[in-house]
Amino acid sequence: MQIKELPRDGLELGFRCARLPLGVAEKLLARGGSTWPPALVFDRVEAGVKDIVGRVTHDETLQASAQLQRAALIKREEAKIA
Repeated sequence: MQIKELPRDGLELGFRCARLPLGVAEKLLARGGSTWPPALVFDRVEAGVKDIVGRVTHDETLQASAQLQRAALIKREEAKIA
């Protein structure tokens, strides 16, 4: 494991742990779909944090992950509107 991977792995673990209660609430309250507003907000914040940390640490993988997550968010938000 390289030093550059430590912030990436720490972020991933932290966001997975933070998402756990949100995922349970989404299953119980949202009932069908990945367009539940609190989940969208969480994903938007997660992508932003990944992008910032990726820029600071010069981790291109983390920045690419943030871009992919934002693209998926746009598709989910478009599906919500349609």
